[in-house]
Amino acid sequence: MHHLSAGGDQQNVNEQIVNENYGAEFVEAAVSLARTIDGLEDQGEILSSAAGIYAESGQLDFAVNLAQTIDDSYQRDLALTKLAAICATDGDDDQADSLLEMIQDDTVYAAGIEQIAAVYARAGEIDKAMDTARRLSDSDSALSSVARACPSRDLLTDCLEVAHSIDYPELRVTAFIELAGTARKLEAQDVSAEIIEQAASVADDLEFPEQRIEARVRLAARYKDNDQTEPGTEILRKARADCEETVGSDRNAALGQVAAAYAGLRDFTSAEQLLEEIEDPYDFCHATAEVAFEHYQAGDQNAAGKLLSDGLEVIKDEPVYGEQSLIRRRAVLGFLTETYASIGRLEDALQVAELLDSDEQKDSTLRQIAFISASSDNPNTAFEVFEKIKDDSMRVLGKVDVVRAWTRSDRLELADHLLSNASAEVAKVEWPQQRTKCLAELALAYELREQASRCSENLFEALNTATTIKGSYPQARALIGLAVIHKELTRPTSEAERKVLEEIIYRLD
Repeated sequence: MHHLSAGGDQQNVNEQIVNENYGAEFVEAAVSLARTIDGLEDQGEILSSAAGIYAESGQLDFAVNLAQTIDDSYQRDLALTKLAAICATDGDDDQADSLLEMIQDDTVYAAGIEQIAAVYARAGEIDKAMDTARRLSDSDSALSSVARACPSRDLLTDCLEVAHSIDYPELRVTAFIELAGTARKLEAQDVSAEIIEQAASVADDLEFPEQRIEARVRLAARYKDNDQTEPGTEILRKARADCEETVGSDRNAALGQVAAAYAGLRDFTSAEQLLEEIEDPYDFCHATAEVAFEHYQAGDQNAAGKLLSDGLEVIKDEPVYGEQSLIRRRAVLGFLTETYASIGRLEDALQVAELLDSDEQKDSTLRQIAFISASSDNPNTAFEVFEKIKDDSMRVLGKVDVVRAWTRSDRLELADHLLSNASAEVAKVEWPQQRTKCLAELALAYELREQASRCSENLFEALNTATTIKGSYPQARALIGLAVIHKELTRPTSEAERKVLEEIIYRLD
């Protein structure tokens, strides 16, 4: 970690910031804009983001001084937490501690301790992580974070001991379940199986049926991952019995969870018995979609199609009573649409999307369908979906998502065709805020396709567009976003960009 001396030569300081912090001039302009924002919370959010970027670039003193100028005490505490975590990651423990001690809000302080304990655990320093967690009088949540941050196979035993030291059963079982997944990823199958058994035993001690159901459903998935169908079915038998202790909306949601878990273990008979018990139409539709997808994964497309059609039939004409049921209807229709797309039934997916009454959600769902279609055996279907997206910015961003996916899967000709297509459309995006975002995402896509000059052009156009955004807060947010991109790409600010940024600051004076 490299500290700046407060009384050092200002020119050197500026040079250091420019050299090490690739987005420095963008951050500086955002900070100047933030000073003109009326709302303390919005101002604090921008200054906190700026401080984080400075700290990650090694300009810690600069970052701390900036954080201390935040007037909103909660936002200031959040900024100090972020800086403390960065210091801990960089091995500057004393500085991390002194920043933590500046935090006034008890809840933010506890969250900061938890983050830093997890940072030490990920670095393999389990003892230091536990000592940090135990600085809280109620350290269970922080200890759970330490256990779940296990970084390597040789530390599984240590992290398991940490999990055992957690008093609260719900946090202990969560730590065990996640640790079992980590053990499997680290190819320690025997350890994973042992941890699952311990977790199953803790699940028996959970007080509320909803907690037991959630834990047992997650454990069934772990058994499935380890090809242990029999114990998986046994734990779901217990979860099924737990459903009998639930009532009303909790019961409907629980039955759906357990039905989907049975389908995951390929026990479709039990899954469909439970579906029949669900009384709420939205919970029924959501659960049938989950079970349908498992049928599809198991190779039975007909059963998948029939279940999806049953779910749709139940909610299609369901009357909407007020805001809450409208939100639920939109969510379920969105999920149903994506499930149809995932099983290759694009026409059905598009028909269900038409039932969505909000243009914004319809476009957002179509963007997701396009992405799913792009990954299929017939990627050209994505173009058909894009034509149906009405909002120009949503369509451009959707195309950029797909360009990335096609680049990763070596469909480079398709990716380049779609990228030039998206570039041609960006001028249609009306609102400067959205257009700035689209141009920035296009720049990243061009960088991914190794077209550096096109990346630069789009970044410069994004900056020029950001200058036309009305309002200091949205404009500052856009500049912070561009700073992050320059930093990610390690791109120095060009002379032309510097002039635009200087002009923004000059106009404020």
